[in-house]
Amino acid sequence: MMSPVAAASHPYRTPMTRETNDPDRGGAELVDAQGRPLVLTGASIAVVAHAGIARTVLEQRFENPYPETLRVTYKLPLPADGAVSGFEFDVGARRVVGEVDTKQSARERFERAITEGKTAALLDEERSSVFTETVGNIPPRATIVVRVTVDQRLLWLPEGAWEFRFPTVIGPRYSSRGTSPAEAARVAVPTVVGDTGHRVVLSVDVRDRLPAGRRVESPSHRLTVDAEGRHTLADGKSKLDRDVVVRWAAAAPEVGVRLATARPERTRANAADAYGLVTLVPPAPKKGQRVVPRDLIVLLDTSGSMAGVPLAAAKSIIGLAIDSLGEHDSLELIEFADAPRRFRPGAMPATPALKREAAAWVQGLEAGGCTEMRQAVFDALRGLRHGAQRQVVLVTDGYIDGEREIVELLAERLPPGCRFHVVGVGSAANRSLSAALARAGRGAEVLASGAEDAERAAARLLLRTNAPILTDVTLSGDALIDHAPDLVPDVFAQSPLLCAVRLSPSGGTLVIKAQGPDGAWEERVAVPPLACGEGDASIVALYGREHVEDLETRWTIGRDQARIDHEIERTGIVFQISTRLTSWVAVDHVRSIDPDAGSREETLAQELPLGTLAESFGLRSGPPPVALASPVVSKLAVASYDRESEEEDVATLARHIAPPAMAPRPAAGAPLPPPPAPMGAPPPAARSIPMPKAPSPVRATPPQEKAKKAEVGSEWDEVTADLPSPPDEVEALRVARSPESAPPQAPAAKPQLDAPAPARAQAPTPTQAPTPTPPHTISPGMVLRSEVEPTPEPAPVAEGRAPVAEPVASPRPAWLYVLIGALAALLLALVAFLLYWFLGR
Repeated sequence: MMSPVAAASHPYRTPMTRETNDPDRGGAELVDAQGRPLVLTGASIAVVAHAGIARTVLEQRFENPYPETLRVTYKLPLPADGAVSGFEFDVGARRVVGEVDTKQSARERFERAITEGKTAALLDEERSSVFTETVGNIPPRATIVVRVTVDQRLLWLPEGAWEFRFPTVIGPRYSSRGTSPAEAARVAVPTVVGDTGHRVVLSVDVRDRLPAGRRVESPSHRLTVDAEGRHTLADGKSKLDRDVVVRWAAAAPEVGVRLATARPERTRANAADAYGLVTLVPPAPKKGQRVVPRDLIVLLDTSGSMAGVPLAAAKSIIGLAIDSLGEHDSLELIEFADAPRRFRPGAMPATPALKREAAAWVQGLEAGGCTEMRQAVFDALRGLRHGAQRQVVLVTDGYIDGEREIVELLAERLPPGCRFHVVGVGSAANRSLSAALARAGRGAEVLASGAEDAERAAARLLLRTNAPILTDVTLSGDALIDHAPDLVPDVFAQSPLLCAVRLSPSGGTLVIKAQGPDGAWEERVAVPPLACGEGDASIVALYGREHVEDLETRWTIGRDQARIDHEIERTGIVFQISTRLTSWVAVDHVRSIDPDAGSREETLAQELPLGTLAESFGLRSGPPPVALASPVVSKLAVASYDRESEEEDVATLARHIAPPAMAPRPAAGAPLPPPPAPMGAPPPAARSIPMPKAPSPVRATPPQEKAKKAEVGSEWDEVTADLPSPPDEVEALRVARSPESAPPQAPAAKPQLDAPAPARAQAPTPTQAPTPTPPHTISPGMVLRSEVEPTPEPAPVAEGRAPVAEPVASPRPAWLYVLIGALAALLLALVAFLLYWFLGR
């Protein structure tokens, strides 16, 4: 198993409220992929899409390069709204088809097969979008090809296009307060800062008829069309660091109700019923339709993981939402990281002046700290104005592992007239959170991969926060047995409603009723009789998945959890889909290895999602470690190092050691930090060096203490930005390959940035003892730690260069010691009097 070689002390590894160094905690865990042969040697995504449904086959090729048997574990991202309806693998010429069993039974069958020397594979659902895939007993020098089949609904975009989205990476999760270690470990992701070497190929077969002059497009990857009309990656392969997003224009569906039906094969346990997918297209809004005032509450996640592209996209979306407000609307803004912080004490009328101030406030926010979301959601779910629609919009990447607690709070606190929408930002948003919250809040889930998607996402959001076209939607009729979701959401302009239904196989009538702007609205659909095996099997799997999601929502709010667990388990087995309580297991019937022979285990790591910053998760990337000698850094010990290259790039080191731009927001009325000193300015006067403090896992050091150069500045200033030493000392710092083997050498008169120079240590003044410095994790393969050692000998000073002056602490005034002594004497006298008084009594 790939063991971690460096774990960062950071909120996304361990919250600051929890004192533990347990390596089994969830979150970001830095591992080293250098020097290891690839085990996952290839992956492919093959998609067939038609009429709002897509079937995707994810194929993975695992190769065992070792002379021992190999067991591989991989955290697998899959669509949160998809039904995992197939699992199989090829070993040699044999194809082994899996089946769904209860989670405990599937695990027992897998482990029993391993002990018997058989190759086996297991797929466990940890979250709706996070799975654990385990392949055991891969024979030496052999190849295993694993296939996972997923059925999912496509998203209809307001501009008249279908969107397909498939995840390829899992972002590190923050362990919220109160999350158990076992729960956090279920979504813990080993992370590499850099390239894992894993690549994926893509094939998309769109069977919808495209309008003239339109083509299939992708905002995430460059596509090309092959000879068979399939759309593939223009570069052939792509890194596994972002969602695959594909869009294509299609003829707008006609206003009304459309029903697609299917029935399972006769041998399936659910063959007694038929299933369908209802698409309800609302009428266009009429001109002059009465506008309902809105109370818009925006919750913006400004935690550390939002730094970079996610926060930029979030600001654009919120800015457009603020611009859309009218004079009858109200606005409330809450940003949260460690705790919520409001723009104003409460909701305020959306006047032009307030909108300008709110937009400026949002643009000035910066990322940093933990993701404590619960309190922010609680604050937003309060009473609403009479006659107004309360629209809560949460904008987040969702990188937390306590999703269920947030959904439970929303289900308990959601007011009757309130809708809760979620905007997932970033290249790999946590849809286990965003989809579940939108479902529980009867709102919309909107996804924006980056800044280029902000306008499109804002348009979708505005359509869902404006007045709905149809409300109080109900389904009935003699053909209907059940439908999912249980609570049918409102229907908005240019946003078709999709609802899964369970139907009588003999047919009948399906009736959809709702309230429209002009009163009652009703549509009737004739359901034909269906024979076994008719229709698209994806429709059956999708109903099963929607029904499970309804059950999970009921379980979250505490309604007869034991009975619901049994129903979830039964549904997974009957529909042969993955659930929280059912798993896919595939076991080869041939014994291929000696179970008593040696074996190896390996856990595959993942890259960080595209657009996120390693520093945001407490991880640092960069070249191999170097020694920086100064009065406060006596030794930097290398914990691990297996890079092949011996070349250093100090400029790269400077960029990665320097902290990210995640400075905390200043309080209202606080003075602005002083501007950085220009190049060539005289150094400040000598000062005393304070005892260094470990960096806070909540917020970055204030900008007054950690200022970066605004113009082109010294790379050495950036290298030593975290060191509590005076600016004069920056010129004295040098680089050595090994802190133990390289002897002190005289540096050149001018530091060279394109090659490392030997380290030069300076002795501290008699009044100042060496002080340890917090560790700096700077590359995937090592962590730097400081250790207190005997004071090093002074190094020779370069000719023509004056030695660096050491700052001396200012002595305390004599009267202060006299005052302290007098107070101590008075206290002793008081204690003696009290003892005498008590003993005398």
